[in-house]
Amino acid sequence: MEESIITKIQSSNFKMLDIFEGVYQGIITVGDDIFILKGNIEDKLFLGYSEALKTEVSIEKELMKPLLKGENIKRYQNTVTNMYVFYPHYNDAKNKTRPFEEDVLRERFPYAYKYICNFKDYLVDKKIKYKTNPKYWYSLHRAREITMFEKSKIITPQLQNYPNFTLDLNACYPDAGGYSLVKRNERNEDIRYLLGILNSSVLWFFIKNISTPFNNNYYYFKSAYLGKFSFPKTEDIRLENSICELVSNLQDLYNSQEIIRSDRIINEIENEINKLIYRLYDFTQKEISFIERMNAKGGNLNG
Repeated sequence: MEESIITKIQSSNFKMLDIFEGVYQGIITVGDDIFILKGNIEDKLFLGYSEALKTEVSIEKELMKPLLKGENIKRYQNTVTNMYVFYPHYNDAKNKTRPFEEDVLRERFPYAYKYICNFKDYLVDKKIKYKTNPKYWYSLHRAREITMFEKSKIITPQLQNYPNFTLDLNACYPDAGGYSLVKRNERNEDIRYLLGILNSSVLWFFIKNISTPFNNNYYYFKSAYLGKFSFPKTEDIRLENSICELVSNLQDLYNSQEIIRSDRIINEIENEINKLIYRLYDFTQKEISFIERMNAKGGNLNG
């Protein structure tokens, strides 16, 4: 029955790339202990701790971007972080992300330049090893595109034992262990509706059947697998609105300091969302029972 259910999902109206611009992996540094620092923005500076230097440092805030490691991306939870990535890149006239020229970096960002110069020999060697331009020895290995990170987006860890999609409204930059899903501007679907489907039993069943298992019921949520998923079309706006409302309730439960988190209530809401999504895909009761039985064999949909 697995094959018929997978076929039913994939034959739905909208492919992943019909809805989203892409499923993008996060940034890749040339050394996390150098480029990723813990700290805070204070006035015009980032003040934080460098693992590479084992000391506190100051860097111009323009070059420090809030970063989320894949393992810190949690289901429905707000994207709050005290980790930042040293990001010496900018958008050019064509809105493409480029590294600053070294003389610009030195003159405009003296604190940043002084910091990164501590590692120049090491970073030059790394660039040569990776066959990238050593002229930009201070740049990230994969900076990706600033425009992608600065938009509202759905993010997810690369490796997980249940879906952990969440909404990022804080322009966070996932690391290599995270992926970003940026909704196409022309799409009218509420992003909470899409988030509910991505966190559903249907998506979890789909991933468990097409993705590469790692161990202990962990699976890869890479673009190669997520890109094969499809979303159903619904003419019933009430159904979509119901899913959005339930997702909002879950977000409140996970994030509000004033609401006592109840696993029982969370499970009830999750189950209600799944029931609505089964209707969207027009699954039979036999198919629903099979999906839930297979999902129960490994992983925990509620974390």
